[in-house]
Amino acid sequence: MASDTRTKLEKWLNPIYLQEETMQALKKAFTEQDIPHIQLQDFFTPEKAKTILQHFQRAHYQQQYVPDKYNYAVADQLGSLATVQEVFQDPLMSLWLEEITGKKSTASQVSILRFTHGDYTLMHDSETPEEGILLVYDPVTPWSVEAGGYEVFTLPEKDPLVIQPQQNTLTIVCITKETRNFTKYVNSLCGDRKRYCLQGNYLSKK
Repeated sequence: MASDTRTKLEKWLNPIYLQEETMQALKKAFTEQDIPHIQLQDFFTPEKAKTILQHFQRAHYQQQYVPDKYNYAVADQLGSLATVQEVFQDPLMSLWLEEITGKKSTASQVSILRFTHGDYTLMHDSETPEEGILLVYDPVTPWSVEAGGYEVFTLPEKDPLVIQPQQNTLTIVCITKETRNFTKYVNSLCGDRKRYCLQGNYLSKK
């Protein structure tokens, strides 16, 4: 990336993800997958990751429930959460994504979600997604694989892609009109733990 675009991003991102050598390796890894994707470990600096988690935990959430579609909570987009959203909606983030994915896109919606026992989303074949890139950021909070709450993506004649929540990771997934996805039902093994995550939809530019 050009030096003038790095200045703002480097305040948040792990510096390794702004290095040209790393960017080229990520681009190669992204395109080699059946369902193009990549999961980046230690995405934000430790200080920023902790701050983001605090914002997520302190936010006020509204439950969203449509029985045959989903059950989860969405944070009110107010106060300190606006700072987190601004980072993902910054035009420089779109440029950074383009270098990895090779696709021009622009942020259309960025939401902070919370999943607890009984929450889920369901896959609907009748709903056609818009083409673009989906980002899923999970902050620094423990989560058990056995508890569910993970993301599953499918494409015809491809093996399903399962993305497990991991601490301070950003997952980038290419979305086509044939892509379908859902969040696995969160079962009682989660105890009183909550999975917080940010999801950002970046639509392909025409």
